[in-house]
Amino acid sequence: MTIIFDKDKCEHLDECISLLEDMVEGRVSYIEGADAMIRWFESQGLSIFDSKDFYMFLLIQSETDALPRHAQRKFWSEQALKDLEGKITESEEWAKQFAEADCRNLLRRLTAT
Repeated sequence: MTIIFDKDKCEHLDECISLLEDMVEGRVSYIEGADAMIRWFESQGLSIFDSKDFYMFLLIQSETDALPRHAQRKFWSEQALKDLEGKITESEEWAKQFAEADCRNLLRRLTAT
């Protein structure tokens, strides 16, 4: 797992950069952002397993896959969401702590001229 993707060969790189910016600025949670980054990476025809740049997002997704995402919460009962509130908050904090520095580094690399 040493391949780093070639930013010059990616389409819609602005979407990736915008999402990373939203994550590090707190507009998008790291859990929701990890899901979106995986979708973006796969939209480029790449495997998430082929790049150390994106492996952290797979780890976040794997560790939080039992939690409802924002769009899914409307289908959950209020009590179930209330019961998970602490776990969701704890997981969000963990994901941010786990990935923030790497996201900032990746963002710096992608926006470097």
